[in-house]
Amino acid sequence: MPEYNITLGLVMLVIFGILAVVIYLPLNYLFKKLSASLQKIARTTLIIIGITGFSFFMFQVGFAILIQGQVNRQLGFNYATPCSEDGEAFIITRVDSNMAMFRAGLKVNDTVRLTRVDDLYTMLLGNQGGEVSIPIRRGGETLEVKVWVPVMKIRYRGICMVY
Repeated sequence: MPEYNITLGLVMLVIFGILAVVIYLPLNYLFKKLSASLQKIARTTLIIIGITGFSFFMFQVGFAILIQGQVNRQLGFNYATPCSEDGEAFIITRVDSNMAMFRAGLKVNDTVRLTRVDDLYTMLLGNQGGEVSIPIRRGGETLEVKVWVPVMKIRYRGICMVY
């Protein structure tokens, strides 16, 4: 299964943390003006909302990973994301023969030159039945690989907000 863009996860956790503080501090002031029984109900409600929001986020991450895996299998490739100083370059680690990426000329150890891994999947999923141009670096040379993207059967796409 491919690695998911961990930056998105960290950003979302920071946003949840900020929202928790922004919402909690004013509500904490209001809680002091409520009776003890209403305070308990309000705190329980906030906890349930927080757990629900976090669970929703984690399900979205899980669905995104499932969708990435489905795209990888149907187009015949996989990648790794090593640390890079100039963006999130990712290296192709597998290209299956007679699949779309192989026919396009993508090779193992090609470095895809997009800002984020998610950009590749958004491009591939958004252009099914058409052609996309993927910028790569191969042996010091920058190239564009043109991939014809077949219409793919992607489960869970309708409930995943990432793609």
